[in-house]
Amino acid sequence: MLQVRAFRGFCRKVVIMDGAHLKGQFKGTILHAVAMDGNNQILPLAYGICKSESGPSWTWFMQHLYECIGDIYGLTFVSDKAASIALAVGDVFPFAHHGVCAFHLLGNMVQKFGKNSKTKGLFWRLVRAFKPSEFEQVWERFSRIRPEEASFLSLTPREQWTRAFCPTVRFDYLTSNSAESMNAVSKDARKMPILPLIEFFRALMQK
Repeated sequence: MLQVRAFRGFCRKVVIMDGAHLKGQFKGTILHAVAMDGNNQILPLAYGICKSESGPSWTWFMQHLYECIGDIYGLTFVSDKAASIALAVGDVFPFAHHGVCAFHLLGNMVQKFGKNSKTKGLFWRLVRAFKPSEFEQVWERFSRIRPEEASFLSLTPREQWTRAFCPTVRFDYLTSNSAESMNAVSKDARKMPILPLIEFFRALMQK
């Protein structure tokens, strides 16, 4: 509950989510939700252990998160582009905004079209643009020299991956790196049986 009070009191209204596979004898997935405090440090909000990153698992996780934080005006979720997460956010937090991790989106584009330093540079300028006019200026150039990549990006609504068109205040949290940091911290713990793993996260959150 301390984490929930802190989130409501002085954290930015952005929840960043990700999942990671368990590595021990008992297979499964652990789901994370973190926020960022006033010092721009990671504040763990919730974690849950399930069989896989499926729609029912994310919905179950989001329902319990909703019980803790409830409806918050201007709330933003950031995750990868998994359809299961988008559906869970829409079902449980219908008034929240769901943003896509720009790093994952860039990875999808690289996988489809290959690496290109100019494409990468222009992409991040698009993502980080503060004003729609600034975005449109870069977008015109991007569409002209990288038309296929521009068509690919057009399949994802701009409000999901850009700062300029985001309907809520997303700050600099354009990726899900903060939640993935929890995966890195728990690299060895995810080899443990379930009860020691839960104790690891309980101690981490309390600390």
